[in-house]
Amino acid sequence: MLQLNANRFSSAKLMTMREITLLLLGARTAVALDTEMEDVRHAVEQYRQDDEAIRSETFQSSPEWVVIGVRGSDHKIVRLRGLGVTAARELAQRLVTD
Repeated sequence: MLQLNANRFSSAKLMTMREITLLLLGARTAVALDTEMEDVRHAVEQYRQDDEAIRSETFQSSPEWVVIGVRGSDHKIVRLRGLGVTAARELAQRLVTD
């Protein structure tokens, strides 16, 4: 479970959802765990940022992660790309030092 003060995230809803996703993917990737779409949904909902339209648009166009699975299926895996690894690290450092 991701535990951070919601005030530490960006104020824009789309950016907050991106930041939550990057942190979750970065942490789970670091300990060699796959991340399912359901894990991302749960983390986003925890911070009251759940918005299906924004989430779908973001996940389909992100250069930071890739969604693997059958379109329309709830059982999709989300994986960081190289750019996402760098972005997750920089975000984590910013949140810790701010």
